[in-house]
Amino acid sequence: MNDKNLVSYSRKDYMDRKVTHQEYYFQFGKHLIDYVQSIIGKDRIINSTDPHFNDIPLKLWDDMEDSIRMMVGRKIGEANGTGGLSLSDTVCAAKSAAKHIRVSAKGEKHEQKLLDDDLQKIRNYSRD
Repeated sequence: MNDKNLVSYSRKDYMDRKVTHQEYYFQFGKHLIDYVQSIIGKDRIINSTDPHFNDIPLKLWDDMEDSIRMMVGRKIGEANGTGGLSLSDTVCAAKSAAKHIRVSAKGEKHEQKLLDDDLQKIRNYSRD
């Protein structure tokens, strides 16, 4: 992997809402696509019905931490401004790669439908 210009957005950009969650983490996730696909499986990613892949066991995402730290950890820490990173940073980077895989296979409209369905579930839950 070529690290040059890997960090386009800082954590501050993300916290100041200059970039979305997906944009911030995909700057790292784009380097993890093949790895995430090999661990989770392309079919499992594409067939996930949760917009945030919460129907894939968290343990699978967590277990990628060490490898992701080796692949892009230094750059995530640099973007965070602290030099450090957390487990949630590695999971978010991996899930951003998975989202790219699913959107590439099924399209943006499918992704939006998952988000809309999820929002409707939240609304229905809060009414109960």
